[in-house]
Amino acid sequence: MTITIVYLYVFNRSTHQSLHDLISGTFVVKTLPKGKVAAPAIWELHYGLATVLVLAFLVTFVLVTSLSTTSGTLSELRTIEDRVLFLEEVHGVGATVGKEWYGSFDAMREITHLHVKVILKEELHDFEPVARKIAAIVLSQYPDVVKKDHLIVTFVTGFDIGIASKAKSVRFRYSPEKWQEMLKEPESVEQQKSSTSRSIG
Repeated sequence: MTITIVYLYVFNRSTHQSLHDLISGTFVVKTLPKGKVAAPAIWELHYGLATVLVLAFLVTFVLVTSLSTTSGTLSELRTIEDRVLFLEEVHGVGATVGKEWYGSFDAMREITHLHVKVILKEELHDFEPVARKIAAIVLSQYPDVVKKDHLIVTFVTGFDIGIASKAKSVRFRYSPEKWQEMLKEPESVEQQKSSTSRSIG
């Protein structure tokens, strides 16, 4: 839509009509009221090009919307976000998949990951129990995570408004296999106390 408006603004010099003017059949002129104003002629090709641009925008919008709702990865990431948001400690969450490259130019190694970034309602005494919960959600909702090199859980507390910030982040970065091993291990007494105190409070 924006491209169409810009196109008409730049190239439709004869009538200076924009998209809304073409749709409603109006135009603006600088003149004193001296009776009926004659509408100048617009180059007919402008109608065709404006129509093509609008249709291209609509088709792109439909395709992107369709992909976002049907793509396996995107739908699974959205499910992860929805499940993590149910945790009482969580204020906001974003889940992404990505790649990193390490090493020298002639020996680069590709590292794949799934990253869950969590904004907490308040700082926690112990972050690991919540990290375990999130890892369990990811492993159950996105089975292909086992094909990734790392499953990353990052917690963020505080604020960042550009001109001022007081934010703290804590990151847990392990392979999916390591997370699975950790989830089989019982929580320490300290972690159990921490979880219990938070659930009661």
